[in-house]
Amino acid sequence: MREQIGDGPLAKMVRIAMTDPDDELWRYSISVAGHVIAGKAIGALAVK
Repeated sequence: MREQIGDGPLAKMVRIAMTDPDDELWRYSISVAGHVIAGKAIGALAVK
């Protein structure tokens, strides 16, 4: 089961997911403009 980590800009949601202390990106998904980015695909969006 995936969990919602918050609401806000895409960059903020990616940063939150990437700071998971257990490095378990599989738990998260981000919904943007009707598209869902889930699990390890979030890591591909990592912003600097």
